[in-house]
Parts: sequence; C-alpha cells; structure tokens
Amino acid sequence: MYDPKEWVDLFAEAGARYIVPVTKHHEGFALFNTSNTISKRSSMHYGPKRDLTGALLDAAAQYQPHIRRGTYFSMPEWFNPSYYGYRNSNPRWGGGCFGSNDTNPYYGSKVEYTGYVPVKDFVTDIQLPQMRELAYNYNTELMWCDIGGPNNSTVFVSEWLNWARTQGRQIAFNSRCGLNGDFDTPEYVLITQDGWFQNKFNVS
Repeated sequence: MYDPKEWVDLFAEAGARYIVPVTKHHEGFALFNTSNTISKRSSMHYGPKRDLTGALLDAAAQYQPHIRRGTYFSMPEWFNPSYYGYRNSNPRWGGGCFGSNDTNPYYGSKVEYTGYVPVKDFVTDIQLPQMRELAYNYNTELMWCDIGGPNNSTVFVSEWLNWARTQGRQIAFNSRCGLNGDFDTPEYVLITQDGWFQNKFNVS
C-alpha cells in the first residue's frame, strides 16, 4: 500500500534534504492531477486513480517540512500525437519515435496511446500549462526538467521567479528546462561541484 508519510519519514531518516519525485516521464503518463483539458493520461484516470505526486509532497510538507520539495518533469512526450510536429527539432534525435505510437517489444505491434486530448500545440497547450500546475498547484521549490527541446520556458520561468519573489520563496530550476538554469545536470560527462545548489538551499 502506498503510504506517503512512511516514504517521507524514510527519506528524513536517511538524511535526505530534498526530494524530486518523477511527475511525468518521457512516455507522458502524469502522476499528478493535470487538467482534463490537457491530458487524461494520468494516475487520476488510470491505475490507482490517485494524485500520487500531491500525496507525497503534502506528506513531506506536513511531516518533514525541512525537506525541500522538487518535481521531475519531462519536457517532451515521446508518443503524444501532438508532439509529432516537433519530432525533427533536434538533430540528435533524428525524428525517432516522437509523436508516433510505441511498439510492443514482444509482439512488434503498435500500442494504443491512451488518455489523448487533442490540442493545437504541444508546447503551448500541454507542456507550459503542466509546468504551471506543478509550480503553483504543487508549490514545487525545484523544477527538475529532463531532455529539454522545444519549450516556452522564458515565459514560464519569468512568471515563476516573479511570483516566488512576491511570496518570499527560494526556487530553482535546472539546465534542461530550456534555459541555462540555476544548475547543470549533464548526462554522460564528468561534472564538478561548485556548491551553488547547496548554498542556495542551505544543504550539504
């Protein structure tokens, strides 16, 4: 049974200073309560029919308030039909599977994309609204994006930073949100630690 309090108590016992649960990975399945006008591909409509992200972050705020609360968010969705127009936006990807149905690895057949809500533009109508949901509805302190690619992050980050300032809050975002970010999260390369992130959130 999913017991968010047990999870956050375990995190605290392990000495964690911040948590970054996955809210949506590349397959586009949201583990939070996203708007029905954006997508029905979520844990609210399938599986547990529960807001898994909200339950965890609420438990952290209530029982372990010293733990900073972040959210991992995949910028693209591999199989969302609305992402098809962006499939060639990065030469490294070579089009790939973006915007097309996934393939069953055992039978080779195409897998139905569940929970699709037609929209005009993926970035404007899905990605940006979901980032806003995580920032304001879930009060994330750390937006941990992945992959990058097409985005409207200039709009999102400017709104979020200005809002946080009015609330007297410290927030941060990484380099995969589409802008340089407060810190880098490189993949497959050596990194050096400069202490910025630790200093900003007073963690070690």
